[in-house]
Amino acid sequence: MTRPPVPTLLRRAPAVLVGIAAILLCVSAGVSAATNGFDAATLLRIGLVLGGLLVVVWMGRFEFFLLAVLVVRPVLDIAKVGGGPAVLSSGVAALVVLGVLLWLAAQLHGGTLRRVSVLGQLSVLLLAVMTVSAVFSGDQVRSLLQVARLAAAVAVFLAVEQFAVAERNRRRVLTAVYVSAVVPLLVGLQQFATGTYLKQSSGLGRVTGTFLHPNAFGFYLVLLLIMGTAIFRYLQGGPRLLVGAVVAVGSVELLLTYSRGSWATVVAGVLVVGVLQSRKLLLLVPAGLALVVVLAPSVLTRLSDLSQEETINGTPGNSFLWRVQHWGVVLEGAQGHEFLGLGPSASDYLGAEVLPPHNDFVRMYVETGVLGTTVYLAVIVAALAMALRALRAVPDGRIGRGVAVGAAGCTAAFVLGSFGGNLISEVVVLLYLFTFFALATSLTLHPPQPALRPPRHAPAHAMTAGSPR
Repeated sequence: MTRPPVPTLLRRAPAVLVGIAAILLCVSAGVSAATNGFDAATLLRIGLVLGGLLVVVWMGRFEFFLLAVLVVRPVLDIAKVGGGPAVLSSGVAALVVLGVLLWLAAQLHGGTLRRVSVLGQLSVLLLAVMTVSAVFSGDQVRSLLQVARLAAAVAVFLAVEQFAVAERNRRRVLTAVYVSAVVPLLVGLQQFATGTYLKQSSGLGRVTGTFLHPNAFGFYLVLLLIMGTAIFRYLQGGPRLLVGAVVAVGSVELLLTYSRGSWATVVAGVLVVGVLQSRKLLLLVPAGLALVVVLAPSVLTRLSDLSQEETINGTPGNSFLWRVQHWGVVLEGAQGHEFLGLGPSASDYLGAEVLPPHNDFVRMYVETGVLGTTVYLAVIVAALAMALRALRAVPDGRIGRGVAVGAAGCTAAFVLGSFGGNLISEVVVLLYLFTFFALATSLTLHPPQPALRPPRHAPAHAMTAGSPR
């Protein structure tokens, strides 16, 4: 006697209940955010929904998980506005590291894991040195949390390097990166239109998008503008429209961040693109700078305080002189810890106030010592060498050539920005920088070799060569 069929609704009941729970959590989080802001309870609700969705996506197809992380990551920092805790960004970072490790383990087990590039190996080594330094630091929890956040960027590098060997996958990753800019740019336009700025300098309101600080938003845009300039000629259809729109709107909002360091780095990066790919840019950049000065005189206002050397109180009259003075204070605090440093994040607490050192080379020396600084410099050299190697490996007319040129320009911008910024501690910036690095290294990797399988047993009647009949 056959059993009656189970109603479709009952068979799908678990999925329906999960969907209803997700909707209720979203509504609850929205109401809580509207009434209480991004407090811990609100972030917990949002984190449960986002984390659950990412886990479901990871269980289905890992590449969708990776692309989803690249799309949503810039939006997460908006939860920190007003002093909110970094629950969402830290939770997603943990999911990324765990998800990538499990996926790489599966690739290794299946025999499809490609060799990790020299840049990838050095990045892992830098992470290991920072971990050792964190273990011996005065505040282990704070230092290890910084290492954990950096681990997310390294994990994305390793995953993208393996995933993006095929040109189709490289285009998917690039599309995800530029889609990630849509919400930050829209928020930036809203801030400019309504005059609701989180930060002001020299009487000028500074656009921050979904980021906490205009300098972080500025360098995020710098990376997208440099890479977009390099790959635009190789794109068609929707991707070409997307990248063109991000470059156009992003250029305007980069000006509105009034981040002088980002202005300098984008010029340097685009000039590198011009030298390697299009000499026309070498003429367009000076013309564009002159046009900016004419159309946006507020740029000169932002630059004007650089000429003031000292205030009437005897304090540094501009941010550059303050930085130089602060570097001396930070370096002095690291005496006696020259080999392994004081531990990640320790340099923020060496001055009279809790302030970052505003120089990544000083930061790395103070926090990881001579050992960590040496590995860090090796990472930078390997990144530049990788970009140039990829440039020689890819024929003209392929998007990979644009990726290699863009990676070289982003490396130059990162080095210049590191002299006066805090880029190594901006994990969201590193995530996209490392993504571009991985796209370039993937151009030089060999295709995976199929796993060797033992031969099947021969049939009983088969004869070996030379055997008597």
